[in-house]
Amino acid sequence: MKYLKLLLFITLAGCYSSVSAQLSSADSLYMQANNSADLHVFAARMYFDRNLSGKALEELEKAQELYGKINNTAGQASVLEQFGDFYAGKGYSSEALTSYQKAFDLSAAGTEQAGNLAYKLASLCYKQKRYDDALKYSIASSKAFDAAGLKANAAKAYVLTASIKKQQKNYNEAEDIILKQALPLYRSADNAEGRTGSFDVLARTYLDQKRYSEAKWFFIQANTQSRILKDTVGIITSLTNLAKVKNAIKDYKLALRDLKEAEILAKRTHTTALLADVKTVQTETYARLGYKTAAAGARQDVDLLNDSLRQMAHHDSQVAHNAVREMQQQKQAAEKPVARHTAVVQNTPIMYIVIIAVIAIAIILIVILKGRRKLTKG
Repeated sequence: MKYLKLLLFITLAGCYSSVSAQLSSADSLYMQANNSADLHVFAARMYFDRNLSGKALEELEKAQELYGKINNTAGQASVLEQFGDFYAGKGYSSEALTSYQKAFDLSAAGTEQAGNLAYKLASLCYKQKRYDDALKYSIASSKAFDAAGLKANAAKAYVLTASIKKQQKNYNEAEDIILKQALPLYRSADNAEGRTGSFDVLARTYLDQKRYSEAKWFFIQANTQSRILKDTVGIITSLTNLAKVKNAIKDYKLALRDLKEAEILAKRTHTTALLADVKTVQTETYARLGYKTAAAGARQDVDLLNDSLRQMAHHDSQVAHNAVREMQQQKQAAEKPVARHTAVVQNTPIMYIVIIAVIAIAIILIVILKGRRKLTKG
């Protein structure tokens, strides 16, 4: 009797071990597919760094397929976000929006990933002047960052919301968002760069309302903070905006002084777009002073710079087009299906064989035990 019970225990233990082995196999397949997808993502980044966009996109496609087969939604969202970043960087706004939206739909609510994706969607909509859509996503972004406890990120989303409100001419709301939400969060996060951006948006809000003294004060704060941070872009931007205020109050000589410094910095750092902004304000300043020749020269510079920017945008667009075409040409046949993590146990024939064998052995043992009991009683 003791030996029969021991045999039954060993048989059941064998069944458990077999089930565990099958589950381990499922885990192994899942991890293998996930690790392989991660490697494709890593390879994509390497190709992007080497300006081999076509190969990079091909690697992302492979990663996306693998993440999809194991139902790794976070991985899928991450890949789609990288597609969106590529398209956005090359001026393909429609494709970027589609990629970001799909990624946002896959992302988990209240996470950093969801916040970043909503912010990117809001930024693209803002550039397209789709302010209602931009507002929807910027609010979603701040909520996600708040839920994730990311103060500086949430503040960044609030600043974008304030910028949208400014464009919608809801100036009081824009001011309140900066003063009561964005700036306090940046202070608590000890984020000086973020405070600079807040000063800039607040100053622009006042400038739109022709509240020049307040606009000037906050542009000066942005300029001072940018100098402390050695942020050249911030210095150029704040100087250009200060010149706009000084033009508005007819302080043209001081405006030219600010623009001269901004021009030197923009040329030194080869920031074409900022230099175009500087020259645009410079044209206006010269015109107001009656310096017709200088104004015409500055206007000519603006035209040349804008033409250069258009050529750069066209080049980026062509790079994106060629990369997508290369990806489509080089895309290989789909890899062999990877078993889903949740479906391996149900679809494994070995499992059924083991269970049937255990049941059969158990029945035989029960029959033997009953037979022995009858013999004992007899």
